[in-house]
Amino acid sequence: MVRPQYKLTHFSKFPKLPLELRLMCWEATLAYADAQIVMVKLGVIEKEGAVVTQLHVAYNIPPLLGVSKESRDIVLAAYHRFVDAPLMGRPVYINLSKDALVFQNDEALAIFLDLPKDAEGRFTMASTGTSLPKGIQTIGLIDIEWDQYFPTLIRGDPRVLKRLGQPERISILRKRGKAGYRQRCLVWQIAQKWHEVDRSAESPYEGPLVEANTFKSLRSKLNATDNLELARIREAKRAVAHSNPW
Repeated sequence: MVRPQYKLTHFSKFPKLPLELRLMCWEATLAYADAQIVMVKLGVIEKEGAVVTQLHVAYNIPPLLGVSKESRDIVLAAYHRFVDAPLMGRPVYINLSKDALVFQNDEALAIFLDLPKDAEGRFTMASTGTSLPKGIQTIGLIDIEWDQYFPTLIRGDPRVLKRLGQPERISILRKRGKAGYRQRCLVWQIAQKWHEVDRSAESPYEGPLVEANTFKSLRSKLNATDNLELARIREAKRAVAHSNPW
């Protein structure tokens, strides 16, 4: 006799577990989630007859946001929610302790920071705008110009550096292969400027590790959160700040 196959139409989430155990299940699920790269790209849309450049984000939305109110509360406590940046009106969730916030180019970063343009179309600094939250693990930059769009980043303008949220790592990214001369120069310049910026004696922050990575190597480093990786970051910070690309 063949038993009939019934389709599952309803799933009760931990029906007999007390609240404390249910919360532990959600937290464990969140803890084992892999780090991801949150990619901020430029997009072009038509608005009121004009072509407008806006940002859009490519990433996997945390699935626990849509399971239940309990799981959503756990996610909201662990993730930062970007709502003020010009991201086509959609909030973006990022786990500051493990995810990387990667920008397609320096123009995408400038728009994200809400920097105004001057009469010649170049981005300028302003007293107001968006700042990245302190505690962010990694900021990635892909297509970086030497001085065309956002020279203050390369030159290490303190007003820009203070808006980057005290990251543990700034990664100059490439698709594959070894880092070229241009990437090595950018790594050295940014690291030097961070080292030169005057910081408050009360702040323990020593600046980020600046390095060149492929996307594959960055993903592996994002998921290496043990003490050996943290020690490597601290040692590499000191080495890069006193080296040169030549």
